[in-house]
Amino acid sequence: MKKMKYTTLLLWSVVMLFSAYLVTSCESVADDYKGYVDAELKSDLGGIKGVTSVSGNHRINFKVAITADPRVSSLTIKWKESGVDKDFNYDVVREKPGMDTLKISLTEVQEGSKKFTFVLSDKDGNRSATYEHGQRIYGENFAHELFGRRARSIVSHETADTAIDSVVIEWGLPDAKTLSTVLKYTDVDGVEQSVNVGKDAEVTKIKGYDIASPFFVKTWYYPEEGALDSLQSSATEMYFPKVVLPISKADWSLANLPFDMQNECHPAAASVYLTSGFDGNPGSNTIVEPGGAIADRPFHFTLDLGAEYLIHKFKMDGFYPNYNASRYSVQRYQVWAIADTTDAATTVDIHDISMMREEDKLVAGLVKEQKLKNLKEWEAESEELGWTRLIDEARGSVHWETVISDTNKYRFFRFVIIDNYNGERATAWGELSFFTFKE
Repeated sequence: MKKMKYTTLLLWSVVMLFSAYLVTSCESVADDYKGYVDAELKSDLGGIKGVTSVSGNHRINFKVAITADPRVSSLTIKWKESGVDKDFNYDVVREKPGMDTLKISLTEVQEGSKKFTFVLSDKDGNRSATYEHGQRIYGENFAHELFGRRARSIVSHETADTAIDSVVIEWGLPDAKTLSTVLKYTDVDGVEQSVNVGKDAEVTKIKGYDIASPFFVKTWYYPEEGALDSLQSSATEMYFPKVVLPISKADWSLANLPFDMQNECHPAAASVYLTSGFDGNPGSNTIVEPGGAIADRPFHFTLDLGAEYLIHKFKMDGFYPNYNASRYSVQRYQVWAIADTTDAATTVDIHDISMMREEDKLVAGLVKEQKLKNLKEWEAESEELGWTRLIDEARGSVHWETVISDTNKYRFFRFVIIDNYNGERATAWGELSFFTFKE
C-alpha cells in the first residue's frame, strides 16, 4: 500500500513538472508582448535586432527590425555631414503585437561613407542600446569619376567630302554595372542625333555623320547592385577616328617653381589648398585669399602632370556649387606649357613692388598696375626660356572649356590668374582637368 502511494505521488510530480515545462516552452510572441506590458520594474528598453539598407543619389532606405517591446514610441537615427551632427526622428506606431520592421527613407543626405546610429526610446525617456550601421551614399563626386562606354574602333565607309555615308562603332565590353548608353552626334544637315546603345550591343552603325563634329557618349551606371538610383557619367568625347579621354590626376603634383603661389593659399582656412583644384572632387574648391587688404593677383602656379601629353582640351570648373553666382570665380587667365623645366625657371617676381613709393603701395589700383607691368616682363622672360602660351583669354562664363590646337606634347603647365569677376581679394575655382587623345 505504501509503495502504491509513493508511485502515485511520483507520477503526479512528473506531470506537474512537464506541464510547467510546456507552459514555459509555448510562450508565444503575444506572451512576450504581455510580459513587457505587465513588467512593474523598469528595465532597459527592447532593442534593435538588425538593420539593412539600400542607397542611391543622396538618399538611403532602411529596414530596421525591432523587438516586441510595446513601450517603444520613437526611433532616432544620427549621422555626421562635414563634421556636423544630423538626426532624424521616426514615430513608431504598433499595428500588431510582436516584433516589427520599420521602413524609413532619408533624402538629401550628403555624399560619402556614413556611420548611422539607431536608438529606440519610449515616452518616459527610456532608451535602448545603440545600434550602428554603415553605408555609402552616392552623388556628384562618384558620378564625376564615371566615363562613357569605351569604343574599340571607329570605321567609316563611302567617304564623300566632309560627309561619311556610314560610320561603324565597335564597342568595348560594358562594365557589369552599366545600365544604358546614349550616343549623340551631328549629322550633315547640322541636326543633333541621339542613338540608344543597349548594354549587350557590340556594334552601332550611324549614317550621315558630319566628319568635322565630335561624338558624345554618356553612360548610366548603378553604383552597386540593388542601388536606388543610376548615375550618369560625364560625356566621353570622340573625334573621328580619335577618342578624347580625361588625363588621370593620380600623378599630378605642384612643381613649385620660383615665385609660384604656395599650396597653402588661404591663411584663414587651414583646409584649403591649390591641390584641391585637381583632387578629383568637384565639391572641393581652391580659394586664394591674401592675408593683407590687397589682392595677390596676378599670381601663378605650376602643375606637373607626371608625363608628357598631347593636350586636346582644358577645363576649369567655377566655384562649387554656385557656379553662376560666384563673384570670386576666375575671369581672366593664362596657361603656359613646357616639356621640361630644366633651366626654365623665371626670375621675374610679379609681386615685386619695391620700386613703388610707400604711399602708393597702399593704393590697390596702383599696386595692380605695377603688377601688370611686372607680368609683361615675366611673359617676355617665359618666352625666352621656351615656355609656350597655350591660352590667354577672358572668360565669358564661370564654367568653361578651351580646345587647344597646339600639336606638341607637354608635361608642365603654368597657370597665371589675372582677374576674377568682381575684383575682390579672394579668387576661387573648382576642378582643373586636361583631356588628351586615346593613342
